[in-house]
Amino acid sequence: LGIFGETDGDEFVEAVDRVLEAGHAVDKPVATLAFEEDEIERWVDRGFDFVLAGVDIDYVKAGGLRAKAMFEDAMEKRDG
Repeated sequence: LGIFGETDGDEFVEAVDRVLEAGHAVDKPVATLAFEEDEIERWVDRGFDFVLAGVDIDYVKAGGLRAKAMFEDAMEKRDG
């Protein structure tokens, strides 16, 4: 389409609808990727059967931050 990143544009949305219609016409589930949480509902409402949500690095970062907080809590309990 030549419109990378322009997911709100009419041309992109029309292409998405064509893909959804084609998949559903042959009784196949259609999936997409949501980079941000607010996109999940948008794509489900549009008709996607499932949505892969998030970006791997976000999950890695969140896990690292949780582990860091747990370590800091443990050190605080130990050292007072």
